Amino acid sequence: MYEWRRDQVNTPPTSSEYRIISVAESDGGGYSCRGRRNSSWTEWSDITTLRVTVPIKPTVTLQPPWTQIYSGETISVRCEIQGGEGAQWTYEWRQDQVNIPDTSSEYRIIRVTESDSGGYSCRGKRTYLLTEWSDTITLSVSSKPKAELRADGTAVPVGGSVTLTCSVNPSSSSPSSSSSSGWKYYWYRYRKSYQILTNGQISVSEGGRYRCRGGRGEPVYYTEDSQSVRIDTTVSNRPVVTLYPNWSEIYRGETITVRCEIHGGDTEWDYEWETNSMIKAPNQNEYRIRSASSFNSGNYRCKGRMKSSQHETTEWSDSVTLTVSDNEPRPVLTVSPSWLSPGASVTLNCEVEHPSAGWSFYWYKAVPDLSEKSSSYELLPDGSGTAQDSYIIHGQTHTAGYVCRAGRGDPEYHTDHSQPKFVWSAGQFKVCKSGWTPVKHIMYADDLVVSSSSFPASSFVPSKPTVTLQPPWTQIYSGETVSVSCEIQGGEGAQWTYEWRPNKLNTPPTSSEYRIITVTESDSGGYSCRGTRTYMLTKWSDIITLSVSSKPKAELRADRTAVPVGGSVTLTCSVNLSSPSSSSSSSSSGWKYYWYRDWKSYQPVTNGQISVSEGGRYSCRGGKGEPVYYTEYSESVRIDTTVSNRPVVTLYPNWSEIYKGETITVRCEIHGGDTEWDYEWETNSIRKPPNQNEHRIGSASSFNSGKYRSILDSDIQR
Repeated sequence: MYEWRRDQVNTPPTSSEYRIISVAESDGGGYSCRGRRNSSWTEWSDITTLRVTVPIKPTVTLQPPWTQIYSGETISVRCEIQGGEGAQWTYEWRQDQVNIPDTSSEYRIIRVTESDSGGYSCRGKRTYLLTEWSDTITLSVSSKPKAELRADGTAVPVGGSVTLTCSVNPSSSSPSSSSSSGWKYYWYRYRKSYQILTNGQISVSEGGRYRCRGGRGEPVYYTEDSQSVRIDTTVSNRPVVTLYPNWSEIYRGETITVRCEIHGGDTEWDYEWETNSMIKAPNQNEYRIRSASSFNSGNYRCKGRMKSSQHETTEWSDSVTLTVSDNEPRPVLTVSPSWLSPGASVTLNCEVEHPSAGWSFYWYKAVPDLSEKSSSYELLPDGSGTAQDSYIIHGQTHTAGYVCRAGRGDPEYHTDHSQPKFVWSAGQFKVCKSGWTPVKHIMYADDLVVSSSSFPASSFVPSKPTVTLQPPWTQIYSGETVSVSCEIQGGEGAQWTYEWRPNKLNTPPTSSEYRIITVTESDSGGYSCRGTRTYMLTKWSDIITLSVSSKPKAELRADRTAVPVGGSVTLTCSVNLSSPSSSSSSSSSGWKYYWYRDWKSYQPVTNGQISVSEGGRYSCRGGKGEPVYYTEYSESVRIDTTVSNRPVVTLYPNWSEIYKGETITVRCEIHGGDTEWDYEWETNSIRKPPNQNEHRIGSASSFNSGKYRSILDSDIQR
């Protein structure tokens, strides 16, 4: 026979089972029982509590109700039981199925962090009654945001304004969304408070440096400050760009000045230039280009900024186009008459392109040099720098050859010499184009020869030298040593001096080799030369281009990160574009590769590829030339050595299926020897295990599902 009681009050059943057919709220309580046989009673059993779940589902709300919460804000999660007003409820909370020790209807987090992200639910409890669990509400917490400031212009036009827009991404990309996300915007000018707005957009007509930040909630939670934006105020003064001299075409090597002029008042200005030229102008009112090249071609415009108020500027000037031609201007000489009677006058005319562009003219007589089998040029009387493009020779009686050239600018830029032109005295000479005829004098006119002795045309001084680069690599890097050499084929043994373009190479000005000990990117460009001797000039050589890049950094790649048992790892070192993959490109570009293991020299090789079977931290760099020019070191690569011990991953307990909320341990076990290990895990699970031999999951969820494997790392084997 059995006796039952609920909450210390006896109940009628006497069987070993107390069955409640239709449980009601009133059936909740603590139940116990005891048994009787004859006149003997057992002790009362421990009490078992029956809690009755009522069909009420609470509602969870988030205050403030923003879709995105940021680290450091204060939030409240509230549990509301509809229809349960007036009852004395206590509450249970859980986050991602893990209970939270709070019993009030409001769970308040003063300074929320990203670890507070997750799903929250609650239920109510009263004596022996339980409500259902509420639906889950998700709290998403992001790191503290930074306000973003955008301006529709950088300068306030005369009489106008600039619109500034402040936003907190991603919740306030538009003014309407900023209201729903609770943001107000705090504006600052020169780090002083400017004004507070709700829609995050203001119009300003004052220059200055502006920034903003967002704030919301009570107490106010502030974002990080935005980057500052500089707004200038446009003044009415208008700049003008002028070229001096203002010639329609500029030739390579000439000197040209680009000037920014601002009229009106006695204001002092700082200057800014904008150009699509490859070489940028300095921020001064005048940009003097001493040796122009096609790199200087482009459109130039400028504006001024007041020295006394750095936020007041002019508008941009109109653009002026500078065109620099790489073509060598060469005048054309004509003589009249070309056949003369004894004592007649001869008129020389020197014609250049754009004849009105400031040219002055130089007039020469071609003088034969029999020992050198060439002609030199002798300046005619009063023939230096004439303003007229014509020159009259009185009383000419003999055959003679003449040339001219033109110059302009300060310092003066000279064209090449014209081709020689001859004035012939009838009956004195016989002219032939090939073969040899004894005559009294020697002259050269193109390939026409008037000769007093027979010598082959191939022994004439060639007209165009050759420029070579040493070393002959296609790509030169900042810091290397290079030489630019000028070679005159067929002119060996003669005492030549040399001219170089660009003019900055005239150091020393007359040598056949220009050596740059430590080359920089500013040395990039086209180089050409010509030879001079007395009054002789060769043609300008073809241009050779020197391309100088910033110092390269070697790149190191490994085909794997661990040496397999009994195997090796292949490491490949390359330099930029010179040696991307093949050993042949490495050789042709002159690179050798220097290898380092654990920061100590390992070995130099030519082809940039080695095989290693030792663990360690490897790096490399390239070197070439004499003395050796080195690249920057590569990033280091760690190579491990694989040992024969094999780890095994076990689950404890090893059940075929794990349910949400259960506790499970993932363990990495390594057998063999007494080595101490560090552990690494690899998993496609959303939640990563720590680098320990055992990963204990206190309350499992679907986020823990995935494949797990471990990688062992000995404190001895590397």
